[in-house]
Amino acid sequence: MKKLLLGAYFLLICITLNAQMTTKVDIIQSVDNLIKPLNKTTFKTNILYDRVYPIAKLTNFNNEANESTLTHFEQALSELYRASKKSKFVSVDDFREKYTSAVLKNSVDIGVINTTFNQLNYNEKENTKGALKLSKGKLTPINNKPLFLENHILVISPLKKYGVGQEITYNFKEALLLQETGNKIITLTASFDTRETHTIINNGKLLQQSIRIRYTASGYKILVFTATFKDGTRKITKGKLFVTGVNPNAFRNPDDGIENDTIIATEAFTGYEQGDVAIKGQLEYRIFYHGTVGNYERILKKPIVIIDGFDPGDKRKIQDVDNMDPDLSDEEHVSIEDLMTYKDNAGVKQPLIKKLREEGYDVVIINQHTMIFLQIKILMAAQII
Repeated sequence: MKKLLLGAYFLLICITLNAQMTTKVDIIQSVDNLIKPLNKTTFKTNILYDRVYPIAKLTNFNNEANESTLTHFEQALSELYRASKKSKFVSVDDFREKYTSAVLKNSVDIGVINTTFNQLNYNEKENTKGALKLSKGKLTPINNKPLFLENHILVISPLKKYGVGQEITYNFKEALLLQETGNKIITLTASFDTRETHTIINNGKLLQQSIRIRYTASGYKILVFTATFKDGTRKITKGKLFVTGVNPNAFRNPDDGIENDTIIATEAFTGYEQGDVAIKGQLEYRIFYHGTVGNYERILKKPIVIIDGFDPGDKRKIQDVDNMDPDLSDEEHVSIEDLMTYKDNAGVKQPLIKKLREEGYDVVIINQHTMIFLQIKILMAAQII
């Protein structure tokens, strides 16, 4: 499909020599021009995925990646909306109007896309595996295979990047259930990274609109959804979000051998110029005491002190549980603990802090929340040591 779209781009450029820019409308028109002479008998959905660049990779979604996030879900919705020439679905902006307020961070809506769409039966590498060939800017049938293929997909995702709180409420709303297909969902069950399974839809009717889930640990939660459809088929798909506590200690086990503290400098930094106000630095640190699970000794014996480096905006926290910023991407959401890894003899990545604690070391991590003078940092680090 990518090659076909690129071919459409080339055709458009050849036709519109005076154009300064190729727009999304141009792309749709160029693909539609390519299919104009074709028999549309097998084009039944009015959603032609070849009209868009497939960033969401919906063609094989349920067979390959099969895990959606807010970003992926909105990209999928945008592509399907444009692939239908805006005749089906809604724009992402309009869909967002139906979300629960971002202020309610412990309330997470679930978005559902159940749809059937078409794609051209075109194989750029081996034409005979498809039904068409592209030559001199024209698509030509080459056998008796259907000219358009049909694809049925299910995409379900939380409509927030983050949930905040020990108890998260997941909301299912009719307005967030998008079904552009005759193959409707008959039953839908959901598991929210716990041992329980909840029935959301039964006999085609929405049964539960809100489900409260209590979590005992911070981290990414994988939500698993199982749907059966009108034609008797079944699909399993996943959604993902990060859940963190109301405060850094919300999920902390008192027996985990971890201690937080704050230190205020005894020596002030007097500045560079006469008359500068003296500043006493303040740092927060966390001690991971030596020992093993259930057998930690809260006595500092062999400390290893790690000081976080340059981190504008303090995006890199000591642990994921400390991160309360819902706007960070998955790539930005990396803690100091996450970064501290090593590879064992088998080449498998292992957590370094856990290993050091088991070897009898106390790991002390200092996170510097604000941009402060280097001299203050040195004074603070020296005081802790």
